[in-house]
Amino acid sequence: MLLRYTLQNLLRHAWRTLATVFGIAIGIAAVLATVTVGDNINANLARVFGTAAGRAELILAPGAGERAVLEARRAEAVARATPGVVATLATLEYYAVLRDEAERYQRPVVPGVQGGFLLSGQDTSRPQDLPVRLASGRFPRAGSNGIAVSQAFASREGLSEGSRLRLVGPLGELSFTVTGTLAADAGLANLNAGQVGVVNLSDLQKATFLEGRVSYLGLILARGSDAERVRADLERHLPAEFSVLYPAGRGQVSNGLVQTVQSGLQVLAATLMALAGFLAYNTFAAAVVERQREFALLRTLGFTRAQVLRMGYLEAATVSALGIVVGIGLGAGLSAAITFVNALLLEFPFVTLTLPWDKLLLAAAVGTVTALVAASGPARAASRVAPVVAAREAYVAGTRTPYLLGLLLLIAGLAAALWRPPREYALPVASIAMALVFVGIALVAPALIPATGRVLGRPLRALLGLPGRLGIDFASRSRGRNGVAVGAVALGLGLIVGVGGMVSGINDSLRRWVDTTIVGDMFVAAAAPFPADFKARLSRTFPELSEVSAVSVRVARFRPPGGRARNASVILTDPERYDPRRGSGQLQFLPGQGSLEATSDAFYRGRGVYVSGTIADRYGTYRGSTLELRTSRGWLPFRVLGVVVDYTSAGESVIGNLGDLELFGGGRPELYVLSVRPGVEAQAVGARLKRVFPELFLDVQYNRPYKDLILNVTGQFFGTTHALLAVAVFVAALGVANTLGMNLAERMHEMAVLRALGLTRGGLTRAIIAEGVLVTVLGTVLGLLAGAALGQTITAAANSLTGYRVAPSYPPGLFLTALLASPLIGVLAALLPARRASRLQPARALRASEEA
Repeated sequence: MLLRYTLQNLLRHAWRTLATVFGIAIGIAAVLATVTVGDNINANLARVFGTAAGRAELILAPGAGERAVLEARRAEAVARATPGVVATLATLEYYAVLRDEAERYQRPVVPGVQGGFLLSGQDTSRPQDLPVRLASGRFPRAGSNGIAVSQAFASREGLSEGSRLRLVGPLGELSFTVTGTLAADAGLANLNAGQVGVVNLSDLQKATFLEGRVSYLGLILARGSDAERVRADLERHLPAEFSVLYPAGRGQVSNGLVQTVQSGLQVLAATLMALAGFLAYNTFAAAVVERQREFALLRTLGFTRAQVLRMGYLEAATVSALGIVVGIGLGAGLSAAITFVNALLLEFPFVTLTLPWDKLLLAAAVGTVTALVAASGPARAASRVAPVVAAREAYVAGTRTPYLLGLLLLIAGLAAALWRPPREYALPVASIAMALVFVGIALVAPALIPATGRVLGRPLRALLGLPGRLGIDFASRSRGRNGVAVGAVALGLGLIVGVGGMVSGINDSLRRWVDTTIVGDMFVAAAAPFPADFKARLSRTFPELSEVSAVSVRVARFRPPGGRARNASVILTDPERYDPRRGSGQLQFLPGQGSLEATSDAFYRGRGVYVSGTIADRYGTYRGSTLELRTSRGWLPFRVLGVVVDYTSAGESVIGNLGDLELFGGGRPELYVLSVRPGVEAQAVGARLKRVFPELFLDVQYNRPYKDLILNVTGQFFGTTHALLAVAVFVAALGVANTLGMNLAERMHEMAVLRALGLTRGGLTRAIIAEGVLVTVLGTVLGLLAGAALGQTITAAANSLTGYRVAPSYPPGLFLTALLASPLIGVLAALLPARRASRLQPARALRASEEA
């Protein structure tokens, strides 16, 4: 009987039911999207690199330096001696640039990421083992100097079988004949945004003077073998020149960027968990308040307290179940959209959507628990009050206890927001703090509505006339329910200010890092390799240059004290660049963690490094400690000279002396930083550089455009937060509209009397709009104050997750946007309820109120 009555009630109040379901669904969708987007990005990257490795479950790679190569026979011997390995797949990778595009070539901004066209040398005599599939033609045979290119690349360049493909690489010009095309949905063809070609392994080895060398060796394991056990066995006995990793580990720099995005989204997920709970509280609690008179009538008809209580819980469970179904669908779509955007930024194909069961259960639990909690308070109160008293006090907006409770919750939430918990507790504390702050606002807000009405009374009367005064009276008499709407607005705008403050703080920190670290007038890269004497030739030929510094970036393994080996970007530079007496380079040292004056001499000597604050915080490698790096001579200790701010590769980076380059695979620098003397125009020097070194196909970036490019690239990774914040504001408006709609249902008799006394439809519309504006303005003021605390909380949590030193920043435009949006949200939220009320005939309203 209770279930049938619950379903009938939900169908009778279809608009309210839909609003409640949608509110819960939006919260669940936001939580599900944010907690699964990192899984989806990593799953797609793992799929790309996994399929690019073919049947290989593990990769035997160089021990230090991503550009180093392996001696194929020695690598084969190591692999064959490992239990569980039954076969190997040798690959040689080589990056080049299209000859026709060499003069326009621009090196990627992200350090450590290769650019151009990827040549993949494979044993084409074993097509069944290749990590690619032909779409047309054939694979190139040994000695044919042929190439099979991806379908996408062939279509873009107008290539067909027999076409010549001319490239410029670090060792000079290369020329191949197209023998076929690669299917776009398989393996290697998905790498490097489709700019991929398969060449016979022996042909590529000859063309690059790397006979007997490979970039990595794929390990095919026996059926039933445990890949992690094989990896651990290899890691324990592996010679120093090798490392072993999973195929997805090849995307080290990309994974670093994903880690940054995922850390930010984890913080936002905690924020939106609080949003999901509060939205459920908002919509369902308001609905239960509306039905207090109905509960009183049921008690009069013989319902027991327990039955009334169970009915409230049953309705909450039904609505939350519907919200879970809708929310999971919305969450899957939102997660797919966010992953798709990041796939475009990171240039990998979006081919799979992952929704882990634990994340689905987490999102569903948020909706279910919060709906039941929201229903428990009003339902229990209604079940405990005598029927006559309940009927008489159906419109009473609460007692002093919720106000005092709200104040206590608000104080507790602010205290938690100011607390700096250990890293492992950062997210739970942030979520609890936000929940306490916004629930406290919802409970305190009713006490503030009359005072807000007095402040806004004159301007609203001036704008709307007598209906403005009626709207203020409406808001005051329904302040218990309007307090929930105030809380919804405060939450939505608080998220704008809080998350916006975090993003602004990160952008400010990035800008300071770029302005401090990216010092120099020109940044010069090349499609072809720099000659060994390039620096000396620059000094002789260009006397207008005041400084020439070489930079090389490698990816190497590092082993923190007592921890497991990981990858880090090793940025190797001339020590003269950071010489405080004559160099122009600068570093941002953390307080008490070194200075250039105190560490320059040790940096000159080599085997000393500056580590990022992220590495220092995560692994305890502060100034004076030792960090082990895997080099071509095995694991070697490097002294930590200082801790600096650095955002390269998600902050896991090390700055070392270029003199140690041979320890990390050798080779030549990939970048030169040039400074010109006072009065010299950098653009003129850059143009002359290109004329003097035409064979290098130089890419010259100038200071300001180069900095802007870096900031634009990094700023794009926070674009997904804006869509989620827009959802939060929309739901805040939905909460206001839902509350106003319930107020109208309660006031049918009063509206009928007002209409009978001569209040026009337009006047009634303006009165309801005035109520919406009052609720929204109060919510905005509280939201701005709470948003500042929220910004501190989520920024501290983000710092704990990433190891960065970021302080929230609140540009005036952020507050101005929130203030201007406030009345607009109120008006838009009130339009639908106001229109509905204005069309209701007085006689019909009286009948409806009598039936209620």
